[in-house]
Amino acid sequence: MTIVEAGPVAAGSPEPAGEPSESQGGPAEGAPVRTELLAATYRPGPDVPALARRQFFYTAQRTELDALAREELLIVVSELCANAYVHGDGPIGLRVWREHDEVVVEVTDNGRWSRYAGRTVALDSIAERRRGLDFVNGACDGGVVLCGPSGTTVRCWKSTDEAASRIA
Repeated sequence: MTIVEAGPVAAGSPEPAGEPSESQGGPAEGAPVRTELLAATYRPGPDVPALARRQFFYTAQRTELDALAREELLIVVSELCANAYVHGDGPIGLRVWREHDEVVVEVTDNGRWSRYAGRTVALDSIAERRRGLDFVNGACDGGVVLCGPSGTTVRCWKSTDEAASRIA
């Protein structure tokens, strides 16, 4: 088993450095504390996408996402964890939380994306045609990639509002 740690975490957990502003997917000023649904850290290995999918599947059942949105995010989780295994370095982190009317998925690794070093970049500006991030961008309502000295974080979100999740 490659899970290093897993389980729900308390709401209001400390934020990692480099959190995006409200316009980049961060919480609004005075926003209510988000509800953490899943926090897991995996040792790198080819089984990480399957383990992450399994954990996300059970987590997503506790959200207001409709069936199609859950399925899309399940594939997003798998793709991002596979990218972290193939292109990243060190442990792979998966976090899922509910904030306002969105479910947010975040995958981190210790890999460095030198092309975007030290920047927060909108996911749609770097998604490449016929590549995994292109799919992730299309399946989500928004996303950012944070490229810092300690690694890479991809964060994307999907509305729990059924009508809004169909518009894209």
